[in-house]
Amino acid sequence: MWIIIPHFTNSPHISRKQVDFLLWSKVIELILNKNHLTKQGFFEILSYYASINRGISNKVKKYFSNIIPANKPMKYLPENLNPQWVSGFVGGDGGFSLYVRPAKDYVLLEKVYCRFHIAQLLDDFKLMELFLKFFNCGSVSKRSNIATPRCDFIVQDTNYILDKVLPHFDSYPVLNLKQKDYISFKQCMIIETTMQG
Repeated sequence: MWIIIPHFTNSPHISRKQVDFLLWSKVIELILNKNHLTKQGFFEILSYYASINRGISNKVKKYFSNIIPANKPMKYLPENLNPQWVSGFVGGDGGFSLYVRPAKDYVLLEKVYCRFHIAQLLDDFKLMELFLKFFNCGSVSKRSNIATPRCDFIVQDTNYILDKVLPHFDSYPVLNLKQKDYISFKQCMIIETTMQG
């Protein structure tokens, strides 16, 4: 804990996980002070639990139905996103997609489309808008007709992908398996532009 908490205190999360971390840290402090061994401390921990992630589970709620969720601290967003953080975040919550749609003006009557996207819960809509600013392209939209409200940052325009998205990930690679997705995605973009040229 003496490594994890100082690290994320000095380099805080930017998404809604920032709030979860702050509440989780308070639980760790209660446990270290042995407050969890008291009834009052135990119920205080349950109040934090009810405010973290998806909240209190139905199983726990069955036994502790009167738990009141703790107040969530304010979440702060930076003015600009750090490029290394962006690549790391995309490694967890973003993706590079290819899909095929009918296209009457193409010889095979189908066209390959490329899309760069990031998905988050609706709570992080303001964060998605920072991606608009960072890449200087794309769109942010809210999903409808789903049980869990979500929002998406999407870049589908070929020129924007070539001019804004690819240069970023060439300079700041994704440091997990999604880097392989990116390489395939980039190769498809190159093939598409070569065929159109």
